[in-house]
Amino acid sequence: QGWESATENLYSSFNANDARLPVVLKRSVTYQDGTVKQFAEPYVFKYWDQEAEPKGNSTDAIFPAIRTAEMYLIKAEALNAINQGPTPDAVKAIKKVRDRAGLASDNLPTDYEGFKKVVLEEYRHEFVMEGHRWFDLRRWGVALEVLPGDVYGITGRRLVTRVFTEKDLLWPVPGVEIERNPDLKPNNPGWN
Repeated sequence: QGWESATENLYSSFNANDARLPVVLKRSVTYQDGTVKQFAEPYVFKYWDQEAEPKGNSTDAIFPAIRTAEMYLIKAEALNAINQGPTPDAVKAIKKVRDRAGLASDNLPTDYEGFKKVVLEEYRHEFVMEGHRWFDLRRWGVALEVLPGDVYGITGRRLVTRVFTEKDLLWPVPGVEIERNPDLKPNNPGWN
């Protein structure tokens, strides 16, 4: 699997009582021989089977394509959107995910936008490094707010300032497809 560094923003967004935090992100690791390696920033350790692969160099683990938590969050998101606010079934669905993470669900927002924000944060915490985030941010219409900014390397040095514009919300229709079917013109905005 290899280890990936995470942002401080992601790390600090977790509730201290969230049972997912110590499984997903770590600031240190203790190897089987007792040696401890400290990290200056949080690292993603999701799916690392420390017994099967003590050094954390690789894994033969099979990663799930879809998980039960995703089904609950899809349900909560959909019911909130359809009804312009959370229904009792939407609350039950998100509680399933939050209960497993050891989080209280007593004071969930009862308005559409507030509940939507909680669902998006649950997606963020539940699916770290599972390839969901970009699609979630696009679907929720917040990619233009969240994605632009500085990108840092594992040493903490700024590598680049990421620019993300309206053009980046859609991929281009491949040129070969437009050649086969001219009715696909014009291409998506910004890709002409």
